Amino acid sequence: MSFVKPELVGVVIDINANTSSRMLTHTLTWISEKYNDPLWHNRIDQFLRLVVVHSFHLLNETGANELKDYPTILTTLKNLYLSTRSSDKELLEIRKEGEAIIKAANGRTNNSLGMATRTATILYVTLRALTLSSKH
Repeated sequence: MSFVKPELVGVVIDINANTSSRMLTHTLTWISEKYNDPLWHNRIDQFLRLVVVHSFHLLNETGANELKDYPTILTTLKNLYLSTRSSDKELLEIRKEGEAIIKAANGRTNNSLGMATRTATILYVTLRALTLSSKH
């Protein structure tokens, strides 16, 4: 089973339109390929765990009880993750780790494209977790 699902990438791109589909796909492929690399495993694993736990916590706090309404959920999360006034410790950690992963996967990028890719990666990981949890 592949981590990168083109149909889910498409959903995320529709929600976060300023993201490069190619760059998001490249980042997700890099995460999948480097996950078992001893140099990156702990960092990627920590990032993925933080994103899933934090996203589900935010959804619970906002009362998003219908976990199958993916566009609404992703839009809600996107707005929360893009909030510049946040002092949420976990969110700041997710941003920091996400930025490191985006840079490692893609090299130097322009700041706005890097931030858009980071947000899209967070949304993709959340969507992937939601679609996996709905199958169980």
